[in-house]
Amino acid sequence: MIDQLEISADAKALIMDIASLTVRVGEMIIAIGRKVVSFALGLMKKFPNTAFGIVIAVIVGALLGSAFGGIPLIGAVLVAKLKAILLIFGIAKGALTDLAGTPLRAAVDDLVTRIAPVAKVAQ
Repeated sequence: MIDQLEISADAKALIMDIASLTVRVGEMIIAIGRKVVSFALGLMKKFPNTAFGIVIAVIVGALLGSAFGGIPLIGAVLVAKLKAILLIFGIAKGALTDLAGTPLRAAVDDLVTRIAPVAKVAQ
């Protein structure tokens, strides 16, 4: 799955390093890195617009940090607040787009259909 990503070889090598992380718990060895990478790639596949919104927010936040970070006293506070606002906006906009017409929308509609008879009985 990692080999099929359209990213640089260095980024793929870094992801492979993360995927190879293991934790020893007593007698068991748990491949925690593989689970983290698998979870992250699964989220990116299921929610591409949310992932894109997060990436854009982080990039714009870094640009703002380089532009306003040098302002004495208020620069760091201003940049921190702007980055938080950008992340919230990026996540919200991406999530709304993902909810609009993707498999998540179908899953939510399916859940509503299943719960509807129970809701009618409860009334």
